[in-house]
Amino acid sequence: MKKPRRANPAKRPPRVPAPPLSGGVHKKLLALLEVSQDIAASRNLRELTRRSFDACARILDYSDCAILTINRKKNLLEMRAHRGYDRSVAHLSLPLDSPKGITAWAARENRTLVVNDVTKEPRYIMGGKKTLSELTVPLHVAGEVLGVFDVQRDRKNAFTEEDVLVLSTLANYVAIALRGIRFRDEIEKTQKALAHDITMRREIEARLQETVRELSEANRRLETMVITDPLSGLYNRRYFHKKFREEIFTASRRGAPLAILMLDLDNFKSFNDVYGHLVGDEVIEQASGLVARVLQGAGFAFRYGGEEFIILLPGASE
Repeated sequence: MKKPRRANPAKRPPRVPAPPLSGGVHKKLLALLEVSQDIAASRNLRELTRRSFDACARILDYSDCAILTINRKKNLLEMRAHRGYDRSVAHLSLPLDSPKGITAWAARENRTLVVNDVTKEPRYIMGGKKTLSELTVPLHVAGEVLGVFDVQRDRKNAFTEEDVLVLSTLANYVAIALRGIRFRDEIEKTQKALAHDITMRREIEARLQETVRELSEANRRLETMVITDPLSGLYNRRYFHKKFREEIFTASRRGAPLAILMLDLDNFKSFNDVYGHLVGDEVIEQASGLVARVLQGAGFAFRYGGEEFIILLPGASE
């Protein structure tokens, strides 16, 4: 392998690649995928909050959580349900433009907010007497913010970037379900008050169909995230073991050939030591792109680990 010239850091802006997902996060995302249909199929708010809070406790180990929704007519953020919070916030209602309230800020700005120490946060409103950290994620779907999903912990610096990713994924399903509940409520009201107005009913049903499509797309994105290596864009090692078993079974059943190639980059460790991991990551990306272009969909490419790659070629004998 020809030794490339040392990269000039003055001409190359620093680039920070997305960190690979840990095994624990993969398991949590897979667990969320399993309960996503139940959450999205919730028929009312009570059912939705129970299922989402159960998932929050079982998968994420958050016992203190709450859902607050926006009342557009009154310009308020209102507590709809909570678990583990102080009783004093059961009927909490905050103006969206209020300077107080971490949740009000997140809903107004449509941004996730992590507070590592609530004792130093002037916007904090007590949800639990032992709360020291808070994480608030907006509930938004189809360009509309419906409210926020809020969790609190009894220790400082309790939330990591992976926690934010997993809770944001759960909040996405909750937002889709909440939107569906609202549309179903609209349908029921329309049926009672405007049973003769078929046009309005069809319009609301079309919006429900849109919600179903959004759920399907959310599941597709989550499934892709679980099986894809974030740096290379190729399939990851976890998916290789599953796909390899499938292809072995298919090849055996059909009596068809199956080729497997194992590749690695020569002297990659020495290269990383000399030029640094950021430049090394770019090499991994370029090599992965080359593999994908050469395959052109004729097989399956995986990043097995570090600089190692595996290619499966169903139907290839040589």
